[in-house]
Amino acid sequence: MNILLLGGNHNFSLHIIEKLLLLKKNFNIVIIDNNISRNQNYNNFCDVYKHYGYLDESNLKIIHENANNKIIIKNICKQYNINYIINNIKYNQKYSFQDNYNNLIHGYGNLLDYCYDKELNIIKVINIYRLITAKYYNLQYNKNRNIQNESRGFNDTQKCLNSFFDHKNKIVNVQYNDYIIGNDNLCNNLIEKYIYMFKIGDVPYAHDTNIYFHHIDELIASIFVVLFFPDRNDKTYTLSTTTIYNIQNELVPSIINYINTTRQDNKELNYHSQTNQKYDDIVKIIDNNIVKSIQYSINKIYE
Repeated sequence: MNILLLGGNHNFSLHIIEKLLLLKKNFNIVIIDNNISRNQNYNNFCDVYKHYGYLDESNLKIIHENANNKIIIKNICKQYNINYIINNIKYNQKYSFQDNYNNLIHGYGNLLDYCYDKELNIIKVINIYRLITAKYYNLQYNKNRNIQNESRGFNDTQKCLNSFFDHKNKIVNVQYNDYIIGNDNLCNNLIEKYIYMFKIGDVPYAHDTNIYFHHIDELIASIFVVLFFPDRNDKTYTLSTTTIYNIQNELVPSIINYINTTRQDNKELNYHSQTNQKYDDIVKIIDNNIVKSIQYSINKIYE
């Protein structure tokens, strides 16, 4: 199979490549990312080259290009005979409403064209959607924008385009809420931010809001179902919504608990909360995936 991954997110790319190799699948993958320099790209992929030195440019190709450039992306699809496109370009709260529109909606229209271009051999396009459910995302809050409604609106627009144009069942949606976590090289953004603030002696604010976590393996498993069983007609895969935690009452106290258990430096860690609930009265998270992610992030930040 020949895969084009749009919006690399290099840790996500590493997981895809590693698991395809572990499953002994024959594949070639082209990764397109416009957000980083070549030197940064090399550093992010050095682990792949180190452990899988036999991968050459026929198996792994990294291209720095804007995914909205229709002509260039089409030529890449032709050159590498792309069969599957994984669209990992999602709504990003760091960008303005207009920038998100240009990056997502305009680029997504190009993907629909690729599906029915007779010069190409596209079997499936896998769209990864993220729905932001919390008002405070990555500790940031913009009072002038409703991030939840914006992310939902962009997702709904793409799905409407699917319903109008995808008459050959080539589009598959994989959707999740809020955060993807992992217990290895995947960046656990929110968890790492809190750990870093505790390390430098800051007193962070823990918002009284619930957020969802999904493990990277669950996301990749859904993608692999589409790659390995392309004849299935499933239109949407939704990751489990059972792993939901409150930042103030569960996540931050659990981070403190595991820092104290792991580091044992007797340093008092404090945080601001919206209630007067005491840290010792709060039940700590014991979910295995969350615990591994917290522990890995602690080791990474404190090393």
